[in-house]
Amino acid sequence: MAITAVSHRVSEFMGVALFAGALVWLIALTTFDAADAVWYFNTGGHVPPANFVGQVGAFLSEISYQVFGYASFLIPFLLVILGWHYFWCRPIDAAYTKLTGLFLMFGCTATFLSLTFHSLDVSGKTFRAGGFIGELFAATLAQYLNRTGSIIVVLTLLFLSVVLSTQFSFGRFFGRIGRQLRIFFVRFLNNIRDWWISRRREKNRQGVLRKHIQRTGSVVDREEVLKRTRTKVPANPRGQASGKSKSRAPALTDTGTTPVDSSNAPQLPLPDLVVRAPAERRRGAFTLPPAALLDSPKAVQKFDERLLMEHAKLLEEKCREFAVEGSVVQIHPGPVVTTFEFKPNAGVKYSKVTGLADDLCLAMQAESVLIERILGKSTVGIQIPNQVRNGISLRELLESDLYRRSASKLTLALGKTIHGEAFMSDLTKMPHLLIAGATGSGKSV
Repeated sequence: MAITAVSHRVSEFMGVALFAGALVWLIALTTFDAADAVWYFNTGGHVPPANFVGQVGAFLSEISYQVFGYASFLIPFLLVILGWHYFWCRPIDAAYTKLTGLFLMFGCTATFLSLTFHSLDVSGKTFRAGGFIGELFAATLAQYLNRTGSIIVVLTLLFLSVVLSTQFSFGRFFGRIGRQLRIFFVRFLNNIRDWWISRRREKNRQGVLRKHIQRTGSVVDREEVLKRTRTKVPANPRGQASGKSKSRAPALTDTGTTPVDSSNAPQLPLPDLVVRAPAERRRGAFTLPPAALLDSPKAVQKFDERLLMEHAKLLEEKCREFAVEGSVVQIHPGPVVTTFEFKPNAGVKYSKVTGLADDLCLAMQAESVLIERILGKSTVGIQIPNQVRNGISLRELLESDLYRRSASKLTLALGKTIHGEAFMSDLTKMPHLLIAGATGSGKSV
C-alpha cells in the first residue's frame, strides 16, 4: 500500500519534470540567437546569451538544430506525451514498438526536410533543414533513388512510423471522414428535396386557388377597385345625391394602404366584381374551398400482425398471473390505441378484471391501460396505447365517405374512433360537445 503511494508520487513528479523540460526545450528552440556564446561552439565571445533559457537554452537549441534541424520541434512534443503518461500513472502499451516508431519518425522527418528544403536560415545562421541526421539519410537515398524516389520512400516510412508510434489507423480515419461526408451529402440532398417539394406544393395550391377564384368569382382585384375609387367626380351643387348614388358599395380597406376619404368617394356604381354584403349574395353561389389546399395525410404506420399476437399472448399470461383466466378473442388496432377484446372465463367477476388496470400497465410497460365493457358483447375491452402513433389529418377526414355522404351542411369532422374509423357529428343536433377519456386514449389527436 505504501509502495504504491510512493510510486504514484514518483510518477507524478516525473510527469511534472517532463512537462517543464518540454517547455524549456520549446522556448530554447524558438528564442535561438546565432550570436549567443555556446559551449563547444563559442561564436559570441563573452556577451550574455539572448536566449530566454540562457546558456543552457543556447546550447540545447544549437545542438538540436545541428543534429535534427527543424525536426527538433518533435522533441518537446515527445516529452509532453511522456509526461502525460507519467503524471496519470498510465503504462505505455507496446513500448518498444512505439519507441521504434519514434526513432523512425525523427529520421524520416529530418530526411524529408533535407530533401525538400536543403538548408534554412535561423536567426541569421544557416542550418541544414534536416540537420546532420537528415542530410546523411537524404544523401544515401538520393544516391540510389534520386530525389523523387527518395521523397516517396520517406513519406511511406513516415506514415508507417505514425502507425507504429501512435497506433493510429488511417483506414478508420478515412472511413470516418467518408461517413461524415456521406451524411452531409444525404442531409444536403434531403434539404433540397424538401425545399423542392414545398415549392411545388405551394405552386399547386396557388394554381388550385386561382382556378377556384376564377370559377366562383368571389374575390376581386383590390388594386383595380382602389384605383377606380381614387378617380374624382364633380360635386353635386345641391348637396344631394341621386338615387343611384345612394346605393354605393361599401368602402374597401386594405392593410398597409392609405384609407380612402369618404368625401372623395366615387359616385359612380362599381362593377359586379365588388364583394357584396352577406345578405346580397345569391343563394347557392358559395363553393367550399377544395381539399387539395390542405396537406396530404402522412403515410400510415402498418401494424405488425405477429407483434399484435405476441402482445395478446403476453396479456393473457399477465392476467393469468393475477388469477384472471380468459383469452383474447379479437384485436382492434387503432391510430393511437389498440383494443384487445378479452373474454373472461366463467366465474370471473367484471370488477376483478377492471382492478388489473394498474398491474397490466406495469406488466405491459404502457403509459396507461383503460379497461371497460364492450356494449352488446360478453367481452371486456383492454385499451393499450401504441408505441408508434399515427397522426390524423383534417384532409383525410374531409375526403372520407362518411363526410361526403353526410346530408347536413353543419357536419363536424371530430376525428377517428379507437378502431380507426372516421367519426362525424351534426352540429344542429349537438347542444354541447364533451371530449373525455383516459390518458393516452387519443383526446389530443
